[in-house]
Amino acid sequence: MPSSLDRLLRLPESMGRAWSLARRLAANRAELFSLELREEASFVAGLFLALALGLFCGAMCLLLATAAAIALLPPEHRLLGLAAAALVYGAAAALLIGLSLRKLRTRPKPFHESLELLKRETRCPGDD
Repeated sequence: MPSSLDRLLRLPESMGRAWSLARRLAANRAELFSLELREEASFVAGLFLALALGLFCGAMCLLLATAAAIALLPPEHRLLGLAAAALVYGAAAALLIGLSLRKLRTRPKPFHESLELLKRETRCPGDD
């Protein structure tokens, strides 16, 4: 049986191993966090690009439809043609916005994996 002095002399070695383990654990968590941060940045950039392109295309279509309606319709039907074009492009814009909102609602929460791992690691063994 090791004496108290032997255990005391091995304390720095044990603390060094514990410190090394804590550093590796922190490095693993930082790596996971950075991967999830990149995924989030990529998702937000793609969503922004899709919304910006959708808004731009919707505005251009509305502008061209308005110009074509004014040029092609007889004077007595011009107002009705403008209203129909506005209704069609308004519905398309609403559909694109609705799809974007649904995509935001159905995706996993940001940093989901890191938070779950942190919950599991901070849970006491007897709490199950």
